[in-house]
Parts: sequence; C-alpha cells; structure tokens
Amino acid sequence: MEKAVNNSFFIVFILIFFITSCNDNKKEVIEFESIQPKSSSKENNINKPYLSYSWDTSLMTYFTNYSYSSLIDSIKRISLMHIPDRISLESTEKFRLYSNIDSIDYYNWNYTDSLSTKNAFYNWLDCFGESCNSIKINEKKQFQKSPFLLFIGDKKIIFISSINKGNSKIWFDFIKSKYPKENWRTMIEQKQYQMANWHSIVSDEFIMLNN
Repeated sequence: MEKAVNNSFFIVFILIFFITSCNDNKKEVIEFESIQPKSSSKENNINKPYLSYSWDTSLMTYFTNYSYSSLIDSIKRISLMHIPDRISLESTEKFRLYSNIDSIDYYNWNYTDSLSTKNAFYNWLDCFGESCNSIKINEKKQFQKSPFLLFIGDKKIIFISSINKGNSKIWFDFIKSKYPKENWRTMIEQKQYQMANWHSIVSDEFIMLNN
C-alpha cells in the first residue's frame, strides 16, 4: 500500500512538472516575439525623396501614340542614382519603358529653387556618365555612348536616354503639357554616334548654341 502511494505521488509530481514546463515555454515564445524589431514605413522612407507615380499612364500613351509603331511591353520604376540625386530634391520620377525594339530611361528631378537646379546640373557636368566625363558649358562633345535628351528648367531637370529616344520637339511638347508653369531654358541633344548639341529655349523654340 505504501509503495502504491509513493508511485502515485511520483506520477502526480511528473505531471505537474510537465505542465509547468509547457507553460514556461509558451511564455518564453510570446516574450521573444514581443521584442522582435518591427519594420516601420517611416523608417523605410528615411532619406528617400518623395516619389510621384502619376506619370505611368501618360508615358504609356506618349510612347504608344507618338514614339513607336510597336506598343510598349511594360513600364517600371527604377532607383538608379545619378549625380543630380545628390542635391536636395523636392521630388523625383524615374521610369524605364520596354518595347520589342528598345528600352528608354526617363528621369525627372524636381528642385526647390533655381540655385539647386544649377548646382545639380553643373555638378553633373563635372562627372557625366559611366566614364565620368568632364563637360564644359556649350562644349560640342560626346557626353556618353547612348543618345539622350536633356532638358533644364528653373526647377527641373529631365533626362531621356535610349537608342531610339524619339523626336526632341515631340518630347518637349509632352513635357510642357505636364509642367506648363516651368520655365525651360536649355535643351541638350546627343544623337547616335554624334557629339552633343546645346540649345537655348526661347519662346518654345530651340536655338543651337554650338554650331
């Protein structure tokens, strides 16, 4: 009888120990999860300029109707950094468009004032493209291997780079329609295998500066 009581006591002790251990483990798991760092949208946006994505439809329409006989397959936002990104920005838009014949990079940098725009542009001229070419104002020189269009206004810089970049006049009409209040001052165009040409923009007309 005494042996049976001892065995019962031992079994009860084992059950109590097992239940307590389970509860402790559960508590430990909960406590561990509660101290894990959680992602914050505010933290993820630190040092990132505000991105506006309202251009998707407009860009698709432009390329479909004006620039190509073929349709654009896709358009995506890109995050490649250039020297104009180093100056304090108000906002920026960066897209890459794909078709069956080409891809087009479209960058739009928006600054708070004309001084910031000039600083960004001049800094870019000091080290332009992958080869970090130094460019002088109005210099007839190849900036980079790929053709491009570059529009500079009081508070905006727009850069378009592709093999088939499209007509500069049509591009300018498109940009003006998007930013009717912007005062555009300079357009630089580099065609395939050629030197870049600088143009002053006067009354919406391009006047070449480096014949």
